Formats: sequence, structure tokens, C-alpha cells
Amino acid sequence: MKLPMIAGLAGAAMVLSLASGAVAQHAPKGCFLTQDLRSHTVAGKDTVYLNVNGVDTYEVKTDGVCLAHATTNEPMVVKDLGLGTICHAHDLEIVVRGSHCQISSMTKLTQAAAAAIPKALQP
Repeated sequence: MKLPMIAGLAGAAMVLSLASGAVAQHAPKGCFLTQDLRSHTVAGKDTVYLNVNGVDTYEVKTDGVCLAHATTNEPMVVKDLGLGTICHAHDLEIVVRGSHCQISSMTKLTQAAAAAIPKALQP
């Protein structure tokens, strides 16, 4: 009689750990999760470099001059416009100094292209 009860408790513990988010969430191929963003660098009036998981670098271009007065390491809010997953430029929003930047493009850089970014601008 004790064995079924122990098995039932173990099953309940597993269900609780799954429900509490113990299982890691993964982004689909070619996408990333906002929680995977590690750092960013503003590289001009319309460019931001994002470091994802310390491995990948994305170049994000904004419309207009949203970043014109931003410093290289300007604090910013990077938000997804969906469920935490960023796959395309329209999935992303950047807010700097209270201004919402319209994103025109987002490109995952090759390792060679990321390495070619000047050291001071690498995220």
C-alpha cells in the first residue's frame, strides 16, 4: 500500500517541477529568446548590436535617428512583441530615453562579421 502512495507522490513532484518552469525553454531555429540577451552596444544613429547567449551577434537597424543621441552603452529596453521569442525585425521593440524605435532590419552576423566589429562597439 505504501508503494503506490510513494509512486503517486513522486509523480506529483514531477508535475509540479514541470509546471514551475524547471524545463528550459528553447527558441526555434533562427530565433532567440529575450531572456538570452546578454549585452548590447549602440553603434551610430541607427544601429544596435545585440549579444545573444555570449555566442551570437545580431545587428539591428532602426528607422530614422532614434539612437542619434544615445551613447555606446546607453541603457535601453529590448522587448519582444510576442511570446518571448524574436525571429524577425517586427518581433522586436527597442526603447531608448523613452523613445520607441521602429526596427527596419535584424541580421544574425557570421562569426567573421561579428569579429570585424571594432572592439569598442562589440556587445
